[in-house]
Amino acid sequence: MKPLKYAQIGTGHGHASKIQNYVASQEFEVVGIAEPDERLKLLAIDSGRYQGVKWLSEEEILNNDQIDVIGVETQVGDLLATAEKCVNAGFHIHLDKPAGASLPQFKRILDEAAMKHIVVQMGYMYRYNPAVKMLKTFLEKGWLGEVFEIHAVMSKVVGEG
Repeated sequence: MKPLKYAQIGTGHGHASKIQNYVASQEFEVVGIAEPDERLKLLAIDSGRYQGVKWLSEEEILNNDQIDVIGVETQVGDLLATAEKCVNAGFHIHLDKPAGASLPQFKRILDEAAMKHIVVQMGYMYRYNPAVKMLKTFLEKGWLGEVFEIHAVMSKVVGEG
């Protein structure tokens, strides 16, 4: 199977540097990254986390019909607007969490994606966690019996701002 051609728009999200995971994977070919905000682009370049990734404009990504999927990794306030541009341009997207601040806009994006048969994958930090993968195996094998209730806590310190 040939690798999926991946591009990313944005460096402002806290998980944006995961592009290096795509670079390291044989399942993806990273085409490039765009950062529309010049200040964020300079910070990203200076960080060294994007070495070896070609810098493109947002338009170069959105007008490239060779790209299979776009990662949307902007600052949270720009996630939905960028995701909508990508879906409207016909691209599958990986949208990092949280999706944004407007449920109606998010629904509009999902409706458009469904109409066009486009995948919208939401980022989730525990999908590859070894404990979560082990629990999934336990559940699949029936080792925990019939699960009828789950209690979970995700502790995170969040400042007032």
